[in-house]
Amino acid sequence: MIIVVAVCLASAIALVVLVLATRDDSATTPAAPADAHTGHDMGHEGTFLAGCEGVADTMMMLSPAAADSLLGGPCPWPYDATIDTTGGQEDPSITAPFEAHPYQDLFDVAAAAGLGVCNVGRLPDPSADGFVFGFTIDVRSGSCADGPATASIVAREQATRAWRDQNARRVGTPGAQRTMVFGRWVVVLTGDEAVTAVVAERLAGAGAVGVT
Repeated sequence: MIIVVAVCLASAIALVVLVLATRDDSATTPAAPADAHTGHDMGHEGTFLAGCEGVADTMMMLSPAAADSLLGGPCPWPYDATIDTTGGQEDPSITAPFEAHPYQDLFDVAAAAGLGVCNVGRLPDPSADGFVFGFTIDVRSGSCADGPATASIVAREQATRAWRDQNARRVGTPGAQRTMVFGRWVVVLTGDEAVTAVVAERLAGAGAVGVT
């Protein structure tokens, strides 16, 4: 009896070993590594040019002062690698140099013109045609405590000279009274004609060129 039980037990063990040895491992899907990334899970940092480490946080909370803080740093313009720098068309009649200016220059122009700054807003994120970022500065003559803004300085910063020149020619927003090019900006002045005239005069004195 003991011999029969031993034989049966040995046969059972051999059968289990045979099943394990012949199992199809191809049906088993390996687990992804712990540091694997899928889709867009790698974060916004991956869209920036080399040398732009740490810029993502600044861009998320971008203000004119924050934009000015990036000037002269190691991050090359236009910072974001997804922005098109190959299109556009240069216009030889637009003679303003394509160069960086701090947004503080626009606030200095407003102050020199005796204007109060009532509101500053960031323009929508770039989508196409060389637009990088920009701001709207709402102003009025005198103090904003005396009433609402009566004019706006809209500065759109462009990736290249070609895009700047082309966009300056076609910006044509409804109600736009004056379009100027200043450094990398296409500047549109809207609202009270007396206010936009004095801003245009001050911008021209700083090197901006009017587009007609």
